Amino acid sequence: MTKLSHRLGLSSSLSFHDVYSLTDPDLIAILPRPAYAVLLVYPMTDASETFYNTEDAREPNYEGSGPDEPVMFYRQTIQHACGLIGRRSLWHSYS
Repeated sequence: MTKLSHRLGLSSSLSFHDVYSLTDPDLIAILPRPAYAVLLVYPMTDASETFYNTEDAREPNYEGSGPDEPVMFYRQTIQHACGLIGRRSLWHSYS
């Protein structure tokens, strides 16, 4: 992902790294700092899709925008596109 991102225009001072745990201090310690984003990728199943759709229907649409927003949110509508969405977010924020 890093090579592709650099070819697409992301600053060469930024890169992607796999995160093997969000709770194990030893595994978190090996990650470079600062981290500008975390992309969560997990397999979809029929059960998780049903759960997600139910939870999503309860939430209002995110209406925030602008440079003062604390987070950037993209609703993923194309399967397996999260890496490119993350790359686009970083490129717009830090290039």
